[in-house]
Amino acid sequence: MAAGAAEEDIKEDKNGERARQVVDRLRPHFMFNILNMLRYYTVHNPEKAYKMVYDFSNYLRDRMDMAACAGAALARDEIKHLESYLELEQLVRPNLRVTCKWEEPEAFMHHTAETGILCSTAEELLKKHVYDTKDVRTLTVQGINSEDGYYIYFLIEENRQERKVYLDSAI
Repeated sequence: MAAGAAEEDIKEDKNGERARQVVDRLRPHFMFNILNMLRYYTVHNPEKAYKMVYDFSNYLRDRMDMAACAGAALARDEIKHLESYLELEQLVRPNLRVTCKWEEPEAFMHHTAETGILCSTAEELLKKHVYDTKDVRTLTVQGINSEDGYYIYFLIEENRQERKVYLDSAI
């Protein structure tokens, strides 16, 4: 009986740790921005508010599902989560334009990727190139299949200049 209780305690500790990790990864500042914009859109653009609630709930659901993965997620789940995140960022940042292009997506959808790597990379680029400006910025996320593996490129265009960052065989 005591062994069973100890196993339950360990399981609860692991679940509690996972929950803490999820909260850490939810990006509190991002959530704060979403909620503030939601409040604004509720009054000024109810249709956009409705879309934002829908997108935000998808984002949170994806985040919770990914938290259950032990450090790795299927590429298709990472990409779905990235697209949810970028949809929300576009609602919060009117100066952001996003395009996602996936070359031969079936070539990599069942591969695994580090959980959260795509969103983390996108967030870092947005912080560096989009958050502190009102100039229009375009983020293009592109997946390219090559003999060496599948590469994910993030391209930021600002003032007609392109900056390219890529994840070396991230998926």
